Amino acid sequence: MINPAWLDKLLEELKGPKGKHIVVVGIGNTMKNDDAAGVLTAQSLMEKLPKDATVAGKIDVVIAEDVLENNTGKIRKLNPTHIVILDSCYWGEKPGAVALVDNSKIEEGDVSTHHLPLSMAIKFFEQTMNAKVIIVGIEPQSLEQGEIVSPLVKQAIVTVSGLLADNLPSIF
Repeated sequence: MINPAWLDKLLEELKGPKGKHIVVVGIGNTMKNDDAAGVLTAQSLMEKLPKDATVAGKIDVVIAEDVLENNTGKIRKLNPTHIVILDSCYWGEKPGAVALVDNSKIEEGDVSTHHLPLSMAIKFFEQTMNAKVIIVGIEPQSLEQGEIVSPLVKQAIVTVSGLLADNLPSIF
């Protein structure tokens, strides 16, 4: 079972003034098995979020896949106060584990499964948009070529998207 401590930390990070706008960004390579976790979680979240005024104009989801740099303009136009990046990240836990990733670890290059320099994206978002960036990582099992997500990561995707859909609207 996924430890929901990451969710409490995330909700605490998202607290703040009224008028906040959260953009959730799913990144990953859908052709590398569990690396698709961020993208699949974001897609599932889009389907589960309420379609009413609770989240209208307050929460947006962007599917960036492995080309985050091609989506910075779209994200900027949304004018977020907070950006939540969903990604596959290594930090030595069991596959399917979920945690908030320390942005300094990204800068060290220790946890991201991509060649994309997330540290540059974080700095860009923070400096040009004055947005707070939070990374939710899902520990992958396999990053081999293919489109098969491992069972533990698949369960994490379902759980994370459900918890986000149930809890994000409550912070407004």
